[in-house]
Amino acid sequence: MARRRLTDNEKATILAAVSGILLLLSGVTGASQWRRTFAFLEIVLGPSVVLFVVRVIFVALGSVGGIFVLLGAYAFREKRIRLGKVLILLGTGFTLVSLILYVILQLQHGDLPFVGAGALGATGVVLSIVARYKAKPRPLLR
Repeated sequence: MARRRLTDNEKATILAAVSGILLLLSGVTGASQWRRTFAFLEIVLGPSVVLFVVRVIFVALGSVGGIFVLLGAYAFREKRIRLGKVLILLGTGFTLVSLILYVILQLQHGDLPFVGAGALGATGVVLSIVARYKAKPRPLLR
């Protein structure tokens, strides 16, 4: 019995699901880096209610990156490609920026940035970006 080939969207679903699981298992989130970034901004700009609210939003979104990526995988599975792409963008966008800041800080201190859980988290971020670009929405009008 011949197996049919997976579509790009089915491949994207699998990649996003694996990515979300890796992000959750590794515990890599953007929350700690965003917390440090906003602490630095408070030193430079001074305490502010607006800065506090933005910080809470960034830390909250950075904390649930893996969950957003898993929700994106589910949206891909349900053929809601545009929604899935937005969810993955939210899930990895905040984590990706904080991961880049993390790598820069680790390299400045002479440490290896991708050891253990960091390697799983980085792999999860890369896979989620690949999944996002692999998924192709159907045209709204035919």
